[in-house]
Amino acid sequence: MRGLDHGFEFTGFLEGWRGLVEGNSQPVALQDVKELVGKGGTFLGSSRTNPFKKEGAVEKCLANLKKLKLDALVACGGEDTLGVAAKLFKLHQGQRGRRSENHG
Repeated sequence: MRGLDHGFEFTGFLEGWRGLVEGNSQPVALQDVKELVGKGGTFLGSSRTNPFKKEGAVEKCLANLKKLKLDALVACGGEDTLGVAAKLFKLHQGQRGRRSENHG
């Protein structure tokens, strides 16, 4: 959470890609994650959702990123999670929401 030193705010998507598709998110603060390093696991939940395998889901992901005015997406997970993130980046890297100078 080094981004806190730079004034960044963080948002987590509940149940991974499903949360991004459905627009289910919550703010993430340092107290939410500081103990995870020693424990592992997820506090946001997970799912087997792949937006590229559901009709219209990729478009919903992009719309929710724009709606939330997020500057970046950081995917944490295994091979499937990172594969979806890489494909989303390659296909849609120029379509993210507008940048906010105060990251708020």
